[in-house]
Amino acid sequence: MSLPNVSALEAGVAKKAQIKGRAASLAHRAAINGASKVVNMPQSNATPGTQMKHIGSRRANHHRAWAGGCLGTAFGLFGLLALTVSPMPASAAILTQGSASGSAGGSTCLDVAYDNIAAGTRVGPVTCNAGPAEQVSWNYVTIYTMGGQRCLDTAGGSTSSGAAIVSNTCNAKASTQQWYYYFGQVVNIGAGECLDTGGAVNGGSQLHLEPCNGSVTQNWQIK
Repeated sequence: MSLPNVSALEAGVAKKAQIKGRAASLAHRAAINGASKVVNMPQSNATPGTQMKHIGSRRANHHRAWAGGCLGTAFGLFGLLALTVSPMPASAAILTQGSASGSAGGSTCLDVAYDNIAAGTRVGPVTCNAGPAEQVSWNYVTIYTMGGQRCLDTAGGSTSSGAAIVSNTCNAKASTQQWYYYFGQVVNIGAGECLDTGGAVNGGSQLHLEPCNGSVTQNWQIK
């Protein structure tokens, strides 16, 4: 199963938002230009009351055009901001593999070794216990560990196949700390590969990246 091109998807949405913003701006200008045209009435038929009525109408049209243009531009900007602004970390969850009938919704879980907050701590697959070391928060493209104080990353920021997974100091600019969930696979955006257990559990095992292949060792559930 081929993976979507995240950069292309975001670029496409951003382009649509820009087009909508431009269209709204052009409509705004056209409406103002139309509203600002003076209606030349024959002086013999134009009474002061009639003149004031047309002036008031032009002002009302101008205000409506200005408000409509602002609203359209706001919608365009909102589309762009939606791509770059993310909410605060979500509530805790766990990433599991295996039968959902297990006590923690799976049999194998992503776990920060020894519940250690130190940057660069190994992240391994262990038998699920739903403890604090297994709880993560997934926020947009970031997977927070250790109560939101650390982020899931590759060791040394490596994008190589087989790169080991660690709990690291959060860095919003690091592509190796950006992930997305795609049909059960946890994909690292920087490397373009999937989170894999390698079939090992406990015993000092460490999660790592492998080319995405849809295997059971790459099939994760969010509980």
